[in-house]
Amino acid sequence: MQRLTIVVLGILGAILLIGLIGPVSGKARKPMKVALITPGAISDGGWNQAAYQGLKKIERELKAQTAHAEVRAPADYPQAFRDFASRGFDLIFGHGFEFGDAALEISRLFPKSFFVITSGRVQGANVASLQMQINEPAYLLGYLAGKMSRTKKVGCVGGMKIPSVERSLAGFVAGALETKGKIQVRVTYTGSFEDVLAAKEAARALIRWGADFLMHNADASGIGVFQAASEGKGVFAFGCIQPQHSLMPKVVLGSAVADIPSGFLTIAFWHRDGRLRGKIYYLGLKEGAVRVVFNPRLVSQVPRSLLAELDAVKQKITSGLFKVPDRMPADLASGQRADADIAKANLYSF
Repeated sequence: MQRLTIVVLGILGAILLIGLIGPVSGKARKPMKVALITPGAISDGGWNQAAYQGLKKIERELKAQTAHAEVRAPADYPQAFRDFASRGFDLIFGHGFEFGDAALEISRLFPKSFFVITSGRVQGANVASLQMQINEPAYLLGYLAGKMSRTKKVGCVGGMKIPSVERSLAGFVAGALETKGKIQVRVTYTGSFEDVLAAKEAARALIRWGADFLMHNADASGIGVFQAASEGKGVFAFGCIQPQHSLMPKVVLGSAVADIPSGFLTIAFWHRDGRLRGKIYYLGLKEGAVRVVFNPRLVSQVPRSLLAELDAVKQKITSGLFKVPDRMPADLASGQRADADIAKANLYSF
């Protein structure tokens, strides 16, 4: 009887062990290899840093092998993709719409690798695009600015005039104009994501014009917008991509935030499970992928009634009753100079 008990316990122990570690004859799942190519430094505090955080999140959550390359010259994009694909990387992120053409070119040569382009418009057998709908929270901030502006003038500073930047600022502009309070809007592009002084001068010009609310999508150079706002009287600024109120807590009222790390992780899970397809994926307020983050030190300056109004507008967006524009109004996209100050600064204004 004692021997039978020992045998039974041994069998039960073996069953339990197999349940914990899987069948002895089965093969352990091969670690996923994931690469990221960014067009700029991952220390920018915005766009590229968020992507790198996403890569590290995939590494932690999926125990993946990861690698990163900073590639600035478009002529080098194909080789960067080729390098990672030839080394057997399963999933390769090109962080920006500008990587789209190179991904389409190289993807045909490496069908076992999947290429994902952030803010892209491309798709193929093993190419997908991830659109983070940052124009949606930007719309809410524009709506707030239109309601709160004392001067009825608000401004935007963009870095390079590329689709992803235009879409975000288009959301802000649409939100401000929706308030129907005779709001005037000016949008300026500096042509750089790193020139802090150019962004600062652009913001100063907008403040001289009378803007008391400023939105930026200028990546690392956006700090210049905050600096200019801090010099003005009663001027507030909004951050973009990451919560940026900690950079200048006295003037940054809130930020339009894209949870790029979670977006990347979602894509990685889909790829691991065989559910990733060659299509364009849109993630916005409804999916919790983008949001408004307020500065806790300044949010009390926003009337509670306006916060409730913003929540109602958000509900319209998430329910599908309202689609936030992603293109500038024609009169703001005509390429006309906004004023002499901006023209002197050699900045493009739309």
